Amino acid sequence: MNSNAQITPEELGHRLLRIIERTDNFDQLTATSIRSAVGMQFDSDANDESGFYTLKMPSGDWQYSVTYNFDNSRPQYSNVTIELIRSKEIADSNSPPCELDLSAYRSSLAAMGFKAEPISYNEIGWAAAFNYTRNNVRVQIIPQHLASTGSQSARDCVKTLSIHKFGG
Repeated sequence: MNSNAQITPEELGHRLLRIIERTDNFDQLTATSIRSAVGMQFDSDANDESGFYTLKMPSGDWQYSVTYNFDNSRPQYSNVTIELIRSKEIADSNSPPCELDLSAYRSSLAAMGFKAEPISYNEIGWAAAFNYTRNNVRVQIIPQHLASTGSQSARDCVKTLSIHKFGG
């Protein structure tokens, strides 16, 4: 597993936004272009169809993982993703980091010309996913709402940001 203290989650997220901004057609995305844009060493499979980079948070309890999967036989399963995941089972699931601000990412996608699709809601009425489309690129944001605590106000964060092929 790779880790590097020289890059922050915010910078990692901005690098993924730059990939999205430059992508007019999902087929432009390749393992080489993803690794180059992220600028970090990825672990990948022998065919370079999938790979990942992991940035551990200082506490070691959480990490941001960037993955790519390209499946030429089933392109609907191809994607590029950044996701916040627990590194340890004992990590406090009630207080994950919030390094990627939801409203900033939604605003960035709108500024890039992505069309907002209808919002998906969960059974209690919270937004479960935001989807944006442009040409044959679909970007999905899975949000995470963090309640206020004694030291922090309530925040809406990006738990997962993923890029998918849209349409045929």
